[in-house]
Amino acid sequence: MKGIFIATDTPLIGGVLTYLRDIALRLSASGISVAVGLRNLPHLIPIIDELRQHSIHVTHPFDVTFFQHGYLPLITGYGPFSYRRFFSTFGKKNLVLLVHDQVDIYYPQPFQFLYRLGYRYLQVPNLQNARAIITVSHWAKSFLQDFYGLAQVYAVPNAVDVHRFRPELSKENRRERKESLGLRPEKDLILIPGRLSPEKNPFLPLRVAQLLPEIDFAYVGTGELEGPVRLAQKALRLGNVFFLGKRYDMPNVYAAADAVLQPTLGENQSLSTLEAMACGLPVITSDIPAQREIINHRQTGVLSPPEPKHMAKWILYALENREELGNNARAYVVLHHNLDFYLPRLLSTLNEIAALI
Repeated sequence: MKGIFIATDTPLIGGVLTYLRDIALRLSASGISVAVGLRNLPHLIPIIDELRQHSIHVTHPFDVTFFQHGYLPLITGYGPFSYRRFFSTFGKKNLVLLVHDQVDIYYPQPFQFLYRLGYRYLQVPNLQNARAIITVSHWAKSFLQDFYGLAQVYAVPNAVDVHRFRPELSKENRRERKESLGLRPEKDLILIPGRLSPEKNPFLPLRVAQLLPEIDFAYVGTGELEGPVRLAQKALRLGNVFFLGKRYDMPNVYAAADAVLQPTLGENQSLSTLEAMACGLPVITSDIPAQREIINHRQTGVLSPPEPKHMAKWILYALENREELGNNARAYVVLHHNLDFYLPRLLSTLNEIAALI
């Protein structure tokens, strides 16, 4: 393996692209030859410039130059149909696919069944055409193997920069940060980070906010359901619900919060959960397998049925025990999901895959 070609055709700046950027920077800093394939879109220019400033070659995601020079292609497609172009360019059984997507979503039936059916017919054929699959949780590895019958699946759990995401210890600083975000400094603040899309269950926090009018809630992110959620907030006259939009300074945003709410129905391994935990924040999240893998209930966070009354109850519990839960969460991420320790796991896996050629 002469080097690694990391490529994605995603047009979005989100968790996946941030993750790929961090991988590229760490690999390059360790002396590994890395090239990155990204779409040349105006809003991606800051990331492209950052990579180039660290002497990383950035090219088009479908550039075969580095593949022809013996680089191992590590690919993440924007959607199941985009993989067709990757395979037509690089050939089947030549790509290592990095799977961040939700391999299952716990929608009410029959919608979970329909999601699984769609995944089986749209995404699984792509995964079968790969040389190997790297996914970001042990749960997803088992699910892909057991439910979809895929072979050559490896788990390399997500990691975050614990130096960038760290606790904000000053209560006064937290009040000042709330004010800087246009929020009420005297109120406890519950952040809701993530895309406003169906699998994130974005309407549920509105119902929780109705039950806890003394607490402020703030959405961080955008998505296809942002408009409907905003309309619902206005219709319900919820003065304790705010929208912060897409933010690129998440450490500062986490530093304003008292806890994080994630009523998600589908995750592989949530980067925003790990970021919040690294910041020493208690996380209240849905009791689904991917979240269960990184949160020990009532020790490093709280797992709850995705129902308003239950989540309201556990929010109050988390705020009452925020220091203990937050300290435990930070310690867990530093030990198990620290980007400093991530690189050897990834390199070991990539070398194992390269040896199978």
